[in-house]
Amino acid sequence: MRFTGTLDFSLEEQKKLNLLGKLLKIKLTEEMREKMAGVYGVRVSGFASDRPYNWCRLNVRFPCDPDNVEKLINKVFEEINKIKANGATKEDLNKIKEAELANAEEYIEINGYWMYKLKDACQYGISPESILDYKADINKINSKMFQDAANTYFDMSNYAEFILVPESFVKQ
Repeated sequence: MRFTGTLDFSLEEQKKLNLLGKLLKIKLTEEMREKMAGVYGVRVSGFASDRPYNWCRLNVRFPCDPDNVEKLINKVFEEINKIKANGATKEDLNKIKEAELANAEEYIEINGYWMYKLKDACQYGISPESILDYKADINKINSKMFQDAANTYFDMSNYAEFILVPESFVKQ
């Protein structure tokens, strides 16, 4: 499942897409794996770039029994619609903030992270000192941000669905 589109690129929008992907992954893992036992895992990713033009994408992928495809796709849309209507729950916000803080604390020690962030600072005219503001940036994450991002980026006019089934599968 892929949602694509264009946007007014900024590092902030890129981060929103990435976080929206993380929120949807949490929700789909809870629903599709833990409650429905329909998948072993779900991959969700959100990304935006300004190269070679301003574009974005959100991907949702999951391996499953071919007989379960339709109900699992419906569950994906159900969860997307919940985020569009309500944003993120307080519990999910806390999960995301805790994970982002833990990742940031780990990444801040890695040279490659610094090279990437300094490149962004130079490329987009951002103060290099802002790299150290990651805690404040993480604490700005809120439910409305997810709701707005979901309503912007889960655009059905730019949606593509690809279903791969085994050659031997015969639909009942």
